[in-house]
Amino acid sequence: MRRLKIMGLALVFVLALSAVVASAPAAASPTLHLGWGAGEEPEAAVTAGANFEMNNFTAVTFELGGWAVTCTGNQGLVGSDETNNEKTDKIKLEAGYGTLSGSELCSSSLGLGSTAKVEFIGPWTLALSTNKKAEMLAPKKALVLVYIEFSGSEKCFYELKKLKGTWATEKYESLYNDTLTMNFAKQKLKLYKRESGGLCPKTTTLNAPFQLQYAEEEGGLWYVRATVS
Repeated sequence: MRRLKIMGLALVFVLALSAVVASAPAAASPTLHLGWGAGEEPEAAVTAGANFEMNNFTAVTFELGGWAVTCTGNQGLVGSDETNNEKTDKIKLEAGYGTLSGSELCSSSLGLGSTAKVEFIGPWTLALSTNKKAEMLAPKKALVLVYIEFSGSEKCFYELKKLKGTWATEKYESLYNDTLTMNFAKQKLKLYKRESGGLCPKTTTLNAPFQLQYAEEEGGLWYVRATVS
């Protein structure tokens, strides 16, 4: 009888403990916060619909079997904020600007021409996750392309359905803390044969680092800060 009584008390204790654990609030999942500001100024949160520029200040390269197309200068992609303060924040990217819109020439070492026009034809969704992953994703069944027209008149279209990269934060020019940078390295794009010339390489490898900037309506640009909490 005493043994049964002890076992009964133990069972009551276990049930009571289970009730306490069940009623305890679950730990909140980390979220990614995007904000903007500079120096000692207080950081402002990015709101839905805010305009962004995904800028490249070094080079975007397309490797083509030992040759390359290299784009430099004022270039990047433009878009707007969709979500913030979530496990994965999303930004809608519409198209390229500057050199990545076909308005300026890129250099080429390929025999198809010494220069080339490059144009990013979207849209895509830029997805930034708390685990430091960055992805550019095309809508389902959408035909999104990178167009390369060589000075020798050959026109090549490459499908850009998905890019996998990483994001990080760094200090920039001593004024900006936790500025968000992204890197998409060694991303293979397949030739869209239906619209491309017969001399176009069947694949190309894209390498593209970017920095994310918030674009004010007045025309000012601010580096985006990223924190996980």
